Amino acid sequence: EKISTNIELVGGHGRAKGKLAIRTMVWVKLKGPPGNPCAYVMCTHLTGGRFEDQYFVQDLALERKHQPDAIINFFESRPGPVDDDVGIIVGDFNATTSYVEK
Repeated sequence: EKISTNIELVGGHGRAKGKLAIRTMVWVKLKGPPGNPCAYVMCTHLTGGRFEDQYFVQDLALERKHQPDAIINFFESRPGPVDDDVGIIVGDFNATTSYVEK
């Protein structure tokens, strides 16, 4: 499932320009005994990291909000949902515990 938008990076100041790398989500539905809820494990790699963070002021904050929302929308619109189904999101969130000012 594609979770990224078609945002165009402007570039400038030595940065590359062009389309943002496509981000996707893969998922698996794990079933237990009949009558029990299922677990949906959704794995992704969100936009960000050392190459893309330099574009953060070019709407990447909105892009990073959009991508988890797209995953949640997938889970909420899954086929044959059961109220007790569980959604688990795993992967590389390109998160860090601290940022260093330059």
